[in-house]
Amino acid sequence: MEFDIEKSIEKVRVVDENRRYWFIRTYGGATYTDFIEHNYVGIGFNDVPQKYIENCKGRNDSDIKNLREYIESKYSYRNGTTSKWINQLIDFQHTIKEGDIVVIPDRNSDQFTVGVVESDVYVVEDNRAFLHNKNYEPYPEKRRKIKWQRNIIGSDTRELKGLTNSRQAISRADNYADIIEGFVSSVYIREDQMHLVLKINQHEDINAFDLNDMLSGVTYFYNEFCKEYGIPENRDLTIKIQVQSEGNARVKGYFKKGIFGVMIITALTANGEFTMDPATGEFSFKTGDGIVSSILEPITDFLNAKQERTIKFIEYQKSSKNLELNSLNTNNNVLDNTTEEGEGKNANDEGN
Repeated sequence: MEFDIEKSIEKVRVVDENRRYWFIRTYGGATYTDFIEHNYVGIGFNDVPQKYIENCKGRNDSDIKNLREYIESKYSYRNGTTSKWINQLIDFQHTIKEGDIVVIPDRNSDQFTVGVVESDVYVVEDNRAFLHNKNYEPYPEKRRKIKWQRNIIGSDTRELKGLTNSRQAISRADNYADIIEGFVSSVYIREDQMHLVLKINQHEDINAFDLNDMLSGVTYFYNEFCKEYGIPENRDLTIKIQVQSEGNARVKGYFKKGIFGVMIITALTANGEFTMDPATGEFSFKTGDGIVSSILEPITDFLNAKQERTIKFIEYQKSSKNLELNSLNTNNNVLDNTTEEGEGKNANDEGN
């Protein structure tokens, strides 16, 4: 194919390998809206002087003892409860870093919002209060600036419900990294694997044959794109599915060209219209919304190169339409074959 897939892969979002993930509660949803509207997250204990927490950077016993004594002199916490809050204050001050991801829930965890940490801890004066558990509480004054990325509602919240099992104000969410990143964008690279999130929007019970044809199409086109770019036939592909009616299929693998090819084919099934030439058996695409025209000719050539590919594409498109398959949020510029200076810069590992 003439389509320069390597330059397009360079434009795919690459996740920093040092990024960590955090679940931060919102006082039962009471501070959720304020966090969103004012672009921050915060932790309580406004009365605790910031210097006591800053001094605990190295977790020195004497510094932690000073912090413990101050908390126990001002609050009713003791023993393990005090230790829990000390650890959360230290995490908020020292362990969370700029570039980390935070997830916050609204009341009853009916929706979640994902954001990127943009600052160190800063302290503000805020005389406002909110109602929580029949008491008025002051808004948190120890804060970090957040750039909100995505609001998660409806069936998508199922994948994050496990975060709420922790009752702490701040808890680590590293085990949800792939799920969270998939809500930021439907295609990304993390730990040298390319990830692609496909969303099934069908509200009724999933037809088993449609699901089988969809999964068969994913594995088939993955291997066909690998072959096209000289990558040996392989089984380096995993798919995690959380489907009741509507739900997500998460595809990942080390051979990025194969995953990227699946993304292109899926985009065409959702947005492209094709016509078949009865004389030659070949088909051509009309440009669909959001599809870069420069990829249509090489992808058409790719599909027409083997009759089996055209048949598989028709099956995949049929199953995709029946399942109402698409991406969560597609950045169509990654389908362009020109790379803007300074974007991407992925690892040039052989066989991608």
